[in-house]
Amino acid sequence: MSRVVEISERTPQNVDKVTAYKWQMLDAPGDLMWIPKTALRVDPVYQRDALEERVSRITKAWSWVACGVIEVSRRGEEYWVIDGQHRVLAAMRRSDIQTLPCIVFEVSGVKEEAQGFLNANTTVKPITAMARAKAMAVAGDPAAELVRTMLEQVGLHPLSGGQAAGGVRCMAWCLKKAKENPDLFCTIITIVGEMCLAANLPVAETLMGGLWLLNPRIDGGIGNARFIDRVRQIGAVRLLDVCKRAELLAGQRNANVWSRAILEEVNKGLRNKFSKGDAT
Repeated sequence: MSRVVEISERTPQNVDKVTAYKWQMLDAPGDLMWIPKTALRVDPVYQRDALEERVSRITKAWSWVACGVIEVSRRGEEYWVIDGQHRVLAAMRRSDIQTLPCIVFEVSGVKEEAQGFLNANTTVKPITAMARAKAMAVAGDPAAELVRTMLEQVGLHPLSGGQAAGGVRCMAWCLKKAKENPDLFCTIITIVGEMCLAANLPVAETLMGGLWLLNPRIDGGIGNARFIDRVRQIGAVRLLDVCKRAELLAGQRNANVWSRAILEEVNKGLRNKFSKGDAT
């Protein structure tokens, strides 16, 4: 049975819904324009990295219906792509396309553009955590700014795939934890980041998630100098290995498993073991 969608602008009490429900209008409508493709620019500060596979696919089989309109902001006399960079890049490769249909918005600057990019890519279609973090930082989100700052400070970088040393895959985890507890996030990303760089490894959620749960179990928390020295002495390779083995034994993969495995390895051979209320 099909469901009837209620489409009235007014409530049953005959009150305008915008007024009654206090709905927001986030920005002003744009103007429809045909703009030369060479006049369209992409800002790498907040845009996601372009995917060659997607650009190539659009290039080889161009569809005006699929293209729709490119969302663009106007900065003075310049036009900057908010949403649609893959379509623009594909059009650049085709001699039979010289202009593109665009809806042009007047924005206050790159910060508002970044927020527009987030709105376009979260309310309409999915966006990767890496791309979201990048745009959120430019838009002024405190947690995203902290994540970006810490990654740069430690020498790390977001990683969408592969095994690059110092690459961070778990950007969604970073954003969540940076908002939840900024100080603890900074401590953990520094410890794990430095260990993974030393081991020529990417930074995965395993070590950070395990240490996060261990924080309340260690006297003085993860900031305990003796604990940190012990963790660094063991190193990322060994800790990742014991976490992997613990996953296989437990038949599950989560921070509880990782934290127990890390603590067991850290305590191995110690007379004064680390545990809640006893870390000296």
